[in-house]
Amino acid sequence: MNDQTIPHVGIVTYRPQHKDRLIAKWYSNELDSGEIGTGVAIGPTDDGFPGIYHITYHLADGTELGNYDLEITQQGDAYQLTWRSPTGIAYRGIGILMGTGLVAGYRRVDE
Repeated sequence: MNDQTIPHVGIVTYRPQHKDRLIAKWYSNELDSGEIGTGVAIGPTDDGFPGIYHITYHLADGTELGNYDLEITQQGDAYQLTWRSPTGIAYRGIGILMGTGLVAGYRRVDE
């Protein structure tokens, strides 16, 4: 399998920083640097992770990469994640709780 056939996949963690704010750390197979990106999600955290957030992601050097509306829904002990851009669904993922954080794998959606 060559790099042309590997889909855009990644991993992300979300940890509460304070009320209504999550901090993200993420990595994707599209990055060649091996450096971890960051993000800040703003949204209601009263019920834990489920909810709709507005998130801004940054590369490791601080360059803004993008903004999304992130919806997190809980299904039993697992979580479904959907990232939306102005043009529609951009990514989907699944995750589980690890300590005080949410860890998820994700994949780009080609629509």
